[in-house]
Amino acid sequence: RFIKTFNIPYFYYYDQGYTSLGNRANTHPNPLLRNDDGSYSPAYMLKNWDTERALRDNAHTHSGSEKSELRMALVIIGDEVVSGKISDINTPYACKAIRRAGFELGEIVLVPDDIKQVSEAVRRLSTNFDIVVTSGGVGPTHDDVTVDAVAKAFDCGLRKESKLCEIIERYSPGAPEKMAMVPSPARLVYIEDASYPVILCWNVYVLPGVPRFFQEKLKAILKYLGGKYKNASKKLYQTKVLLCNVSEFEYAKDLEAIDSRHEGVKIGSYPFVERDDCKCVVTVEGESTDQIQQAVKDIQDTFPPEQIVGIERGHRLLSKEERERSRSRSSRGRGR
Repeated sequence: RFIKTFNIPYFYYYDQGYTSLGNRANTHPNPLLRNDDGSYSPAYMLKNWDTERALRDNAHTHSGSEKSELRMALVIIGDEVVSGKISDINTPYACKAIRRAGFELGEIVLVPDDIKQVSEAVRRLSTNFDIVVTSGGVGPTHDDVTVDAVAKAFDCGLRKESKLCEIIERYSPGAPEKMAMVPSPARLVYIEDASYPVILCWNVYVLPGVPRFFQEKLKAILKYLGGKYKNASKKLYQTKVLLCNVSEFEYAKDLEAIDSRHEGVKIGSYPFVERDDCKCVVTVEGESTDQIQQAVKDIQDTFPPEQIVGIERGHRLLSKEERERSRSRSSRGRGR
């Protein structure tokens, strides 16, 4: 407003809804300035300047157009989940599925069926992450508020989607009109072998909360994203070292020292109660199997042999002979 008041020259993009300029790969009009007719208000109309870099922050781009890492967030929506009336099984599934796809799940938010809370969560996560997935709140009843909340998150209205009307008429005749409403800038993403498409509003995928439908749609979305952002996914390998008769308090310092020596892997630890002979588990995770083997060897060299119950690789417990061969290969590799 200062610039306009004193007629100071400025780049015309700011009149077209751009609030932050980067490179070609990550410069877009700010979604919070989009109008119902598809046009954009000028930059000075942005209400919250904490969202100035929407769709740019955390883009993780190279100098080219490929992303180096795609970060996702998950919003679980529903009074029934928050109150504990039902168990949330979508979160564990999403954690594993997103991990298998090679993407990073950076944050999970659980909110009740409240338009204000859902919209605030979606707005914040949409700004800070590349992809946001919501679960729940897309049914026909009064407490299904997710679509309205997503529209509110982007300061836009709702419109009736004619293709959804056709689908509803075919599969659910007589369903309330609200089932055909979508945020004005949204588009439909069609899932193979699924009756209903997914609503995509900017970088937010709106999914149902029913586990079977959520899982089939998330699986398809991850497959699509894997093809679109081939360089943004990474294959992770993991090895578990099972420890007996030793607590985390006893080996915390040793493990910290091991972790500091192996920057290419991520080393974690947690108590384990599923086996009587195992008290704790140390996990070694990374993209390079060689680096993982080096870190595992370091752990084997640090802990007395009698404290290591076994080593799991790919959910398979290695035999004593296999562990020794792997340890020997790591030693030879380090010698080179």
